Amino acid sequence: MLFIFKKVNSPLCSFCKSEDETPLHLFFSCTITQKLWNQLKTVCGHKLTIPDLTSQSAIFGFFDSNIRFENLVNHLLLIFKLYLYSARESTRINIEGLKAKIVKIKEIEKNIAKVSTQKHKKFCRKWDVVKDIFN
Repeated sequence: MLFIFKKVNSPLCSFCKSEDETPLHLFFSCTITQKLWNQLKTVCGHKLTIPDLTSQSAIFGFFDSNIRFENLVNHLLLIFKLYLYSARESTRINIEGLKAKIVKIKEIEKNIAKVSTQKHKKFCRKWDVVKDIFN
């Protein structure tokens, strides 16, 4: 649609340049996107098991009660998608940039959580599993 409205010069994906940049392509089937998701899975390693992306999960999130820390995994997915969408103009994405985005959002949440003990406990329960990864 951005191409049709002349907001971008090409309908092709900002990263791989091989297919039209639809939401499904950008967040799931792009080879660059897949590579970055796999790098995030590797970074989280054994601390947090992140499932493989599917076309459904890339758009709607993970809805599996068997996923440990499901809220955190879905939050990381949202940050991942925000990072991809925002980075389209620079056409460069990497795991360090994604990690920096996650840390920035985590810090915002941490500051918000300072207002009450209950919010701080909730923040800690959510992020403690990956505290060594995203400092």
